[in-house]
Amino acid sequence: MRICVIGPTYNKKSFGGVATFNEGLKESFKSLGHETLVITNDYSSHDETLYFDKFTFLFNQKKIINVIERFKPDLIITSMWYVILNKNIKKALNKSKVVHFLHGFPTFRYSLLKRTLLNKLFQSKRKYTDYYISNSNITSFVNNEIFGIKSDGVIHLGLNESYEDLEKNSDGKIRFLFAGRIDQTKNVEVACELFNTISDYKEEIEFLIIGDGPLRKEIERKYANSNIKFLGKKSRSETLHYFKKSDIFISLNPHEPFGLVYLEAVINKCKIICPNTGGQTEYLKFKNDVLFIDINNPQKHKMDIINLIQRNAYKDVNLKDFFDYYNYQRVANDLLRLT
Repeated sequence: MRICVIGPTYNKKSFGGVATFNEGLKESFKSLGHETLVITNDYSSHDETLYFDKFTFLFNQKKIINVIERFKPDLIITSMWYVILNKNIKKALNKSKVVHFLHGFPTFRYSLLKRTLLNKLFQSKRKYTDYYISNSNITSFVNNEIFGIKSDGVIHLGLNESYEDLEKNSDGKIRFLFAGRIDQTKNVEVACELFNTISDYKEEIEFLIIGDGPLRKEIERKYANSNIKFLGKKSRSETLHYFKKSDIFISLNPHEPFGLVYLEAVINKCKIICPNTGGQTEYLKFKNDVLFIDINNPQKHKMDIINLIQRNAYKDVNLKDFFDYYNYQRVANDLLRLT
C-alpha cells in the first residue's frame, strides 16, 4: 500500500508534538512494508520527505497535488493546518482515503481571530475528508461539542521507540524534569512553586527545565537563587538523556489533548506529576507512579509529592505490555483499517 503523510516533521528547530506523530507513522508504515511519502513545510533532508514553502501550500497547491497524484497513494493523512490541501486532494484522487488527524483544540489563550479562522478551516474541509480522527476522547469531545467539528473516532498515540527494561542509575540526587515550551499553557511557574514546597526535603534535589519560550527569561530571573536550572533548548537525543537521568517528570498543562511527552517519561521510568484534567488521564493508570494534582490548588499536594519521591518507580508494573499497545505500529495499523 502507498501512504502519503502531510504535516510537520523533525527539523533543527522542532522535534516534538505533531512532528513526532508524522515521523513515527513514517517509520512504522515502512516497517510494515508500505511505501511512504512525507510532504511538509519543515525543511528536511530525508529521502522520503518533500519540502514545499508556505507560499506553495497557500497559493500554488496544484504543484503539490501533482506530486501526490504521481505517487498514487491509497491513504493520505493530514495534520494541523495542512488540512488546507484536502479539498484539492479529494478532487484529484477521489478513490484515495483521506484522513485528517485532530491533535488538539483551540483554547482561550488563542486570539479570537485565530480560533475563528481555525474552526472555519477545519469545518470547511470536513466534507472533503473521509475521516476526522482524534488523539483522545477529550480532543474528540471538545471539537465536537464546543466547536462543531465532528470526529469519526479516537486513535490514541504511541512512541516510535521499543520498550527496553531500563535500569535507572542513581547518583544520589533527586531530579525533577520539565521538557517543553515555556509559555502560559504549560504553567512552568506553577511547577517551580510546587517544586519549592519540597525543595528542602533533601539537600541533593534539583529541578531541570529544558526548553525555551516567551516566559523563560522572566521565570529564570525569579528562580535564579534556587535549585531550579534552566538548560535551554536541547536536541531530541539530549532530551531523552535527561529523561533517563531524572526521577520525576512534571508538566502542568490542564488541557493537554493527549500528552505524548508523558509516554516518553514512562518509557524512561520517570514518575509523573500532572493535572487531573487532560488526555493523559485516559492512559496514565499507574496509581503509585502518577500524581494527578488540582492545578488550581497545587500547594495542597506537598505530602503527596514526598510520598511519590519515596516510592520505587513502576514496581510490579508490566511496561512491556503497556508499550506493546502505545507504539506507532499499532497507530499505523489502526489507520490502515480505515481503508
